[in-house]
Amino acid sequence: MTSTYPKLLLWVPDFASRLYNIIKLISTGLCRAIKNSEILAESPYPFTMPVFSQPVSLPLDILETILGVLAVENDAVTLRSCSLVSHIFHSLCRKHIFSKIELDSKVQRSGTSEVQKFKRLLDHDLSIAHHVRSLEYTNRCDGKAAPPVLKHFRRVTSFTLRFLGGTQEWKTMPLSFKKSLASFMLYNKLDNLVLFSIHGVPAGIFTCMPHLSTLTLYDVTLTDSPLQGKFFRAKRSPSLVSLFIKDSKVGSLFRHAHSNGPEVEPILDLTRLEKLAFGADDPHAMNVIKRMLKLPETLRCLALSGSDPDINLEGALSSDLNTLSLRTLKTLDLRPMLETQEEDPYLGLAQELEKFAGKNNLEEIILRIGIETDHRCTTEVSRWNRLDQVLSHKGGFPSLRSVDIKVTVYHFCRDLAEFQMLLEEIGRSCFPSMREDENIHFNYEVAIEDV
Repeated sequence: MTSTYPKLLLWVPDFASRLYNIIKLISTGLCRAIKNSEILAESPYPFTMPVFSQPVSLPLDILETILGVLAVENDAVTLRSCSLVSHIFHSLCRKHIFSKIELDSKVQRSGTSEVQKFKRLLDHDLSIAHHVRSLEYTNRCDGKAAPPVLKHFRRVTSFTLRFLGGTQEWKTMPLSFKKSLASFMLYNKLDNLVLFSIHGVPAGIFTCMPHLSTLTLYDVTLTDSPLQGKFFRAKRSPSLVSLFIKDSKVGSLFRHAHSNGPEVEPILDLTRLEKLAFGADDPHAMNVIKRMLKLPETLRCLALSGSDPDINLEGALSSDLNTLSLRTLKTLDLRPMLETQEEDPYLGLAQELEKFAGKNNLEEIILRIGIETDHRCTTEVSRWNRLDQVLSHKGGFPSLRSVDIKVTVYHFCRDLAEFQMLLEEIGRSCFPSMREDENIHFNYEVAIEDV
């Protein structure tokens, strides 16, 4: 007879949250017991403690779930305490303790770096490297080669490579580090890659990571230079789901995000991109972004930040956004930095929204408007009211549920009391339709921040 228990769970909509709370309750009691108990004796069961004078054994799968909850909450202290209870606890905890590692090549007061310490740990027990799933590696731009630890990892899925002390040029990077990096990319199925402050990176390096789905670039430039060394190129290009770019040359990235002919496969496949975020600081960036908007067919979130003319949406969404993404786009996140009273506070967003009214499934609009230090933006009511007029068109935005606007004024020495009052009045008077619409959660606030 087939059990009906799994079917009954379907009738409990909050079963998952209840189970999570139960596990948290058990884990809290377990942690207290561990902290208050004496050294526990070994037993056939993972953990046994007296409750009401009766021994209660905790099943292994429940124990693993509890430790998993502690790992999700980043409770490293409790995990380390649990690892000292018994050999079974030790084996279960170590995979969580070492699942995320942050290494820095900076030499500390002790005369050694985190990289050197971890290298000695691996020399003692190499199996520790097999537990690492997320690795953050910070190197110093001092020309010194850190111990080659990257070659020991085999199961890392998320990798962050950060350079501090300046921007690292790829061509001057120590050869030993490049060799370790090549081995690392060959033996690990990287799903998430974050690069900080590296210039002149050969674009072909992405072909070494066919499983890559999330790419983040901070102050990175790519080149057409051939990828030299023992880097292994995969047969297929990585298909990105999320792409985040900040202070990077997006033009060089775009050249490698599409094929130059029907027989040339792109280094980066952006057709399945769902989240695209740009922080632009280049006057020519918007032209490249408009071309890139044509590539994704399933875009769900578009986030742009920068100043005019680096970021201006006029003519970008209605004419350049892929028609398939026009139906899938759910969130627009715009973060303009305004410097003059002549600038449109929405950088062309209202005009673009008007052009595809009734043709979209937009659910959320986020505006984080910054006013440059000791500058002022326009307080003209008609310009701020434009967004409310567009979004209030009947049937224009049937799926819209949230509009969140925050205006942040940065100042150093000027008295902004009067300006702040004008901005707050804009929030009260320029968005009447959205304030009255019961289907839209509307929020507007003004913040003043010292610099």
